[in-house]
Parts: sequence; C-alpha cells; structure tokens
Amino acid sequence: MDKFKKLSQRAKREQNEKKIVLGVLQKKSIPLFSQFKYLPHFLSKKESVALIIFSSMTLISFFGFGSKLYFDNTKVGADAGGEYTEGIIDYPRFINPLYSQNNPVDKDLASLVYSGLTAWNTRGSVVLDLAKEFTVSEDEKTYTYVLRNDVLWHDGKPLTVDDVMFTISAIKNEKYNSPLRSTWMDVEAKKINDSTVQFQLKRPYAMFPSLLTVGILPQHIWERVPVASVNLAEANNKPVGTGPYQFKSFTKDKMGVIKSYTLEINKNYYGSKPYINIVNFKFYPDYISAVNALDNNQIDGLAFVPQEAKSVLKIKNRFNTYDVTLPQFNAVFLNGKNNALLKNKDIRRALALGIDKNKVINEALDDYANLIDGPILPDFPGYDEIASGGRIYYDRDAAVKILVDAGWLLKDGNKFRTNKKNEHLKVSFTTIEKDQNIKAANEIKSNWEDIGFEVELKIVPAGSITKDVIDGRNYEAFLYGEMYGPDLDPYAYWHTSALKYPGLNLAQYSNLKTDTVLEQARQTSDKLIRQKKYEEFQSLLLEDYPAIFLWQPKYAYFIDKKVKGMDITTLLTPSDRLKYILSAYINTKRSFK
Repeated sequence: MDKFKKLSQRAKREQNEKKIVLGVLQKKSIPLFSQFKYLPHFLSKKESVALIIFSSMTLISFFGFGSKLYFDNTKVGADAGGEYTEGIIDYPRFINPLYSQNNPVDKDLASLVYSGLTAWNTRGSVVLDLAKEFTVSEDEKTYTYVLRNDVLWHDGKPLTVDDVMFTISAIKNEKYNSPLRSTWMDVEAKKINDSTVQFQLKRPYAMFPSLLTVGILPQHIWERVPVASVNLAEANNKPVGTGPYQFKSFTKDKMGVIKSYTLEINKNYYGSKPYINIVNFKFYPDYISAVNALDNNQIDGLAFVPQEAKSVLKIKNRFNTYDVTLPQFNAVFLNGKNNALLKNKDIRRALALGIDKNKVINEALDDYANLIDGPILPDFPGYDEIASGGRIYYDRDAAVKILVDAGWLLKDGNKFRTNKKNEHLKVSFTTIEKDQNIKAANEIKSNWEDIGFEVELKIVPAGSITKDVIDGRNYEAFLYGEMYGPDLDPYAYWHTSALKYPGLNLAQYSNLKTDTVLEQARQTSDKLIRQKKYEEFQSLLLEDYPAIFLWQPKYAYFIDKKVKGMDITTLLTPSDRLKYILSAYINTKRSFK
C-alpha cells in the first residue's frame, strides 16, 4: 500500500513538472530561476554535461566582453589619500618665511605651509596665489594687488590685508633681523582698503612680483609675540599658514632636535587640493645615513643625492630616479684684495687656462655635472654660447707662455716660479670640507703646480665656512658653489653693492660697465631686452677673469615607484621639487574616459 502511494505521488510530481515546463514553452516566456531546477529531470547525463560547458563558456564570454568594454572605456587616474615620507639632510630651525631663506630645510617646510601673494609655478613663471588680480602703473613703480576672499588660515580665521601689512613691516623692521630686509628697504606698502594693498618702489624693478612669493604671516598670532622673543616662539615649529598642507606633529630627540615632521592636507585650502593626505619628513645628518634609510624602506624619497652617496644605494629598482639640475654654479673666485698677484689679469687668465676642467669633473664628480664657461648657465635667459666658449679651455702651454712672458721663470731646477725680485708665484686656495670639493681642489692644485704655482690648500669645515671665510672674505682663491634665485638675476653675485657680506660678490668684482648693465636688466620688463643685457654682462665679465667657472652640478632624486605623476627636470630652487608633490598621487581609481 505504501509502495503504491509513493509511486502515485512520484507520477503526480512528474506530471506537474512537465506542466510547468510546457507552460513556460507555450507562453514563450523566460523561465524563473526556480523553474530551472527541474531541467535535469528531462536531460540525459551527456546533455547535462554539455549544458554545463555551454553555460560556463557563456558566462566567461559575458564577463570577458564586459571587462574589455569596461577597461577600453575607462582609465586609471589619481585618487585622494596615501602617505609620503621624504628624507632631508639637516634639521629645521625656524619654519618662518622671515628666516627660512637661511636654511633650506626651513624653506622646504615653509613652502608647503605658507602662501605668498604670488608663487612660482613648475614652468618657472610667477603667477597669482593669495592675490586674485593686480595692476602696474605706467612708470612701473606702483603695484596694486587685490586679495582673494576665500582664504582661511589653518586655524580657521580669514586672511586680511592687515596680515600682508604686518608681514612686510616685520621684514623691514631691523629688530626682527630678517635676511630679506635689504631686498625690501626701497619698497613702501600701503593698505588701500580691506582687500587691496599697494606697493610703491623707488625705481622700476621688473622682477618685483617675484618678491611677493614670500609667505604671509598671520598677524593675530605673531603680533602677540614680543620682537625680542621671536626666535623662541612656538609658532616657528608649529606654524599656522594658508598653504596646501598644515602642521600636524613632530618628534624630538633628547637634545631637543627635531627628528621628524608631519604635515596633513589643509581641507580648507583655496586652491587645487593635493591628492596625498599626509607628507612626512625625516631628518638625517648626512647623505649616507639617508641613503641607508632609503634602502631600509624607512623613507619613500630622497632629493639632491650627490654622486658619492648615490653609489652607496643598494636597492634601486624600487625607485624612479630623476636627474635634476639647479641654477647653481661652482667656480674658483679670485680675490685680488688679499693677493696682489690676483689683481693681474694675465695671472688670472693663466690660472684659468691651467685647469683641466673635464678631468676635474670626471675625477671629482664621476662626470656627473655639466661643464660651464660663464656666469649665465645653459638654457637660462642671457646665455651666449659664443661669448662663453673658446677662451678658457685647458691649455697648459698657453698658460706657461703667459707666465714666462710676464717674467715668472723656473730657476735652478725649482718646481715653482719666481721673478727677478725673487718673489714667489704663490696662491692660497680655500674650499669647503665636502668630498667632491676636496677632490676637485686637489686636482686643481695639481694643475696649478704643474704650470709653476706654489699652492697652499686650506680645507674649512662646512659649519664655519660663513663665519671664518665668507663673512670677512678671508681667502685668495676660493672654490665654492653659489645658487641664483628663481628669478635668475646675477645682480646679487656680481654688482659692486654686494662686495661686503651679506652680499654674495665672492670674487670682489667691481666694474662700472657691468654694474650699469645689471641695473638696466633689472629695470626693464621686456624679456628680450633683459636677455640682451645679460649677454652683454656675460661678455664683459669674461673679459676680466674674476672667477674660473667650472661646473653646474647634477643631483639624483629618488622616489618610490608607488608615487606617481612626477616629472622633474630642472628646478629653480631646491624647494621647487615639492611643487611636484602637490600633483603627485599614490592611490588610484578608474573613471570613464
């Protein structure tokens, strides 16, 4: 009885299943997913396998087509987020625009924290930043700037014209002792209204907008700090600015030295916001320590790595490497005020012809530098290849002839030359205690001794080079590197007004003609005229041999491949590299084209 009942139920179930399938077919509708479970009852084993294979191929084709359609019509782009850590040599002191010019590390951090009325872009042009518009008078001595109305300080307070006035006043105030003071002494700032500030110049200065790249200070914070206590103010290490990044934290060692510094994105930034949320800086005493940190994955990037440190890096495939140059020139500056011999143009020319610059660059810098022949660097405004070439290439025989013709002879088998008065052809040669400079100085010393000069080499520690050498101009021949500002104006390095410290005229060069040309170049806003003036300046200077120009250094910038969107070549200042961080990204996302 039970068996009959089970057979009856099975027959009834099969009949219902058949009705369901036939019902779907008769209605020509798509079966529900729940109805497909009855399909195996009507298929043989072979048919079931074929159905599975067919279904799998259909799904694979569907997903393959969908994926191809998605990837063909989308692209990978930047997404917000991520964290970047860069190693820096040396330590921060005053993250304050009034003093950051004195320390490259301070300048790096200040460039991300603070904003100026104007800014340098990655193409080397001055553009508006905190200001939204400006006008210049016909005589080019009055500049009027109107501020943006959407700028907030990192503490949420709005930017005002009073902040601008306070900053310029502090720069010009002798008690603040800002290195920028001399640059601003001939400029008067005036508040026109709550959103407009005007600058009056005593004489036209075409590059004045570049001065306005200086970071603006918040008056509501700094006006509470007595001038005598400015260097002790907490705001020097915990700055409040208007820039794309703001202070988050720092760590110190037991001696109170800042070892790491963290910035976070300014969510209220008025400009295009960076993609990377957190930027960390770790500080090291030298490049070898920093390169080891790079190898050990403790930092993601390291800039301006010299050749001697670059060779120490073990793991290179993790990084993108950028070879960058700066507007920096290394030269031997000849100071005739401390050695009468160097007042003689023929002696200076012999010294220049007596240096095998190619060998110096090869031996001291492993050929990792550009050879230069003049004060204007290649690819910069005013560079004249014809004017700078063909006159100071290595020519030992020509150098010896100049000396012999001037009566400087080798007598009685002596190694060094003397004249009829038995005066010695001697020069003191000074350089900084830096590996490549020491190597270069020794190579140059060998070159000069080969043509009959007696050379006394002095190596001065980096920490005392300013105090013991540059400040009092205590050198005869001085191998050193100088860096032009982003405006590439040679005025501060060769004009008579810069003879004394803090002026940068290390060659103690004074020439009325070159002074006039440099002044004229500063006063014109016509780029072509300025370029011609710089060409004229270069030609005049090279006729006098006040310095022997040697090389423009190259540097390596290592950045972890996780950081994308970087394309760095020439930088106008070391801090300019951080402009590229503002457009770089770590996280990615796909979006439709």
